[in-house]
Amino acid sequence: MNAHPQPATPTIPPGGGLGRRGFLARALPLAAAAAFAPALLDACSTGTTSSSTSATSTLKTSIGYDFPENSLPVYADLAKFAQARASQKGCKLLLSADNGQQSAEIANVQAWITEGVGGMVVFPLEPSTMETMAEQAMHKGLVWVVYGGTMQHQSGSIEFSPYQGGYQLGSYAAAWAHRVLGGKGKAAFLINETIDLTRQRDKGVQDSFTKLAPGMQVVAKQFANSEQTGLAATDAMLTAHPDINILLAVNDDGALGAYQSFLAKGISPTDPHVFIGGQDGTQQALATIKKNGIFRATSAVRIKDIGYAIVDLPRQILQGGKGGRLNLPIKVISATSPDLDVYLSDYS
Repeated sequence: MNAHPQPATPTIPPGGGLGRRGFLARALPLAAAAAFAPALLDACSTGTTSSSTSATSTLKTSIGYDFPENSLPVYADLAKFAQARASQKGCKLLLSADNGQQSAEIANVQAWITEGVGGMVVFPLEPSTMETMAEQAMHKGLVWVVYGGTMQHQSGSIEFSPYQGGYQLGSYAAAWAHRVLGGKGKAAFLINETIDLTRQRDKGVQDSFTKLAPGMQVVAKQFANSEQTGLAATDAMLTAHPDINILLAVNDDGALGAYQSFLAKGISPTDPHVFIGGQDGTQQALATIKKNGIFRATSAVRIKDIGYAIVDLPRQILQGGKGGRLNLPIKVISATSPDLDVYLSDYS
């Protein structure tokens, strides 16, 4: 069904991580996460140092994590698991707060480079604008790991195949449309064209859904990247098209807003002819899917494994290991998926 197959297990190809742009889960079992680092000196442990060298040593073994959209709930979950992993490994984890502003992201990451923070995991709003900074960091001997894609200058990357995730969600929804609606009905999309990662998600969803369910009429597309914008956008779409059957969102936050809008319009939470789908695998989305209602699926990343990788990959490189492209595949999770409770258990 999927024209773009993904690897069954995450791999770190040899030879480092330099490469052109590519690009947000079952991904990385905990055993594999543990195997990330060779049995070398723990790069996150500061050990016993004199007071005059302690601050410098801590900076060199610290890891910075920059996630520009820190207002989204998924950021808090990622930060929680990354901090837990850092604590396990004796790391100092630094977190940025960019509030979606590229200028803030540049300022925060530049500060880490100037201070000499040993490793940094950066989710660039636009990778091309960060190339000079990445080159500067690596010239200073610092570790630069790209989150959610790749750059020309990098020590390694944590990738989530956003196109693949979107494609899987669109394929799943198309199959449901044929099974339940006979392939006929109305569909709408909540999209976000502001950054590369979400643009790829949007393209994956629309490519697969329109190809595999050509009898479905796409009646609306609107921007949404949060529960609030998802609610407002879906209100507008349902006002114009009250008989929308399928709504696919670029993330779970938008899908949760759409879910609230459908309920507010008087649509039953168990209406058999409505399908809402999201992407990310957040706790609230998974819990809502478990109710077996109209929020039917998410193209899910296992957040705990990503949080651990945020620490493990730069730590491995700081220890003298190779970088590389760590691919964390995405998996569609529904109410009947055997992995639903496994994914939810990460939040308990």
